[in-house]
Amino acid sequence: MTGSLAGCSDSPARAKPNIVLVTVDTLRADHLEVYGYDRRTAPNLARLASTGIRFSHAMAQAPWTLPSMASLHSSLYPIQHGAVEAKTALPDTAVTLAERLRESGYATVGVVSHQFVGSKHGFSQGFDFFDERNSLGHEGVSSRALTKTALEAVRDVPEPFFLWVHYFDPHFTYVRHPEYAFADGYEGALPTKLTSERLVQGGGASIGPEDLDYIKAVYDEEIAFTDAEIGELWGALMERHGSDSSILVVTGDHGEYFLERGRFFHGRDVYGELIAVPLVIGGAIPNDLRGSVVRVPVATRSIPRTVMGLLGLSEEGFDGVDLFAVARGKDSEPVFAEGSHAFGVDARKRAVIDGSWKLIHRLDDDGYELYDLEDDPGEKRNLWGSRAESEAPIERLRGLLDEFNDLPGLPPKAVGLGP
Repeated sequence: MTGSLAGCSDSPARAKPNIVLVTVDTLRADHLEVYGYDRRTAPNLARLASTGIRFSHAMAQAPWTLPSMASLHSSLYPIQHGAVEAKTALPDTAVTLAERLRESGYATVGVVSHQFVGSKHGFSQGFDFFDERNSLGHEGVSSRALTKTALEAVRDVPEPFFLWVHYFDPHFTYVRHPEYAFADGYEGALPTKLTSERLVQGGGASIGPEDLDYIKAVYDEEIAFTDAEIGELWGALMERHGSDSSILVVTGDHGEYFLERGRFFHGRDVYGELIAVPLVIGGAIPNDLRGSVVRVPVATRSIPRTVMGLLGLSEEGFDGVDLFAVARGKDSEPVFAEGSHAFGVDARKRAVIDGSWKLIHRLDDDGYELYDLEDDPGEKRNLWGSRAESEAPIERLRGLLDEFNDLPGLPPKAVGLGP
């Protein structure tokens, strides 16, 4: 068995293909060659995109794992599901993709490697089998064991099945994988294992350009290591079940800062570094969409609706849009994101992206930021205050945020936390 993705045939997809959802923790889209990066960090994902659909402007609904993944599985925004702190969980009353697929005759298998997507936080609902033994914490290396666990878990389940695998290794602590050699040649003082405590020391003031390049290179090795395991997983499934048997969806839960805005890591903010994630759908997809690139903004919360529509099943109960319809130039919608963090309710933000315009509302000081993403994709020039608030784009964006703020929510679900 190799570590590369198998090719996809042009034969018609089965009436009910297997659905494989792969989510990768802390995966910045712009650190992948298929998204224009200059380092070959994810050849398997690039290969999948060459015969699949790549969404160039996919946005997570939150900048950290729990609220982002709760939105992905339920199609609800964080303001609706309420899983926005470490002491909260996805409510039992939220309908998930696994629940709907199980009701439709699918065997459902979840294999995860992070506590924030574990059963305690509500993510096991809808799964016949749910394995979280590979949640090894920030310093653990779990991708290889996770792939093995996932393949064993679906070995004897009946088809069609829904398999969700959540990889964690690109999350800090960043650990070297020397076989990829991206970080070779560094002679500075940073260790081979980069902990959060070391990187936040002095707010990044002690990190020089050479050090920062090394940090990014180690992060890139983590991505390459994980991409190889995704290739192993998909290749084994294709070998076992055939190339027309399954659909593979690969995305991330959020991105990561590397001092772009003065800090490391993630949470709180809704800028592109933290919410722009990869989204590639491949495998047994319609032939007319193979190799296509969708350039309009889309939300990862649309994945459940898309899967149900592709299978010809009822999309009722799932919000968002059908991403295959978007790929054909039809439906689209404004994309919203909410900034929060695991421990506290400060520094929260809400954002809407509509076409090339993005408006951010800072809840703490009731301030706004406005960006023209076509001219300023890096969100460096805040146009708020330089444009009349009555201008059509601004008025529309504020109206969308007002509608968003009025969305009804589910009763929150609390979880107890130990020390």
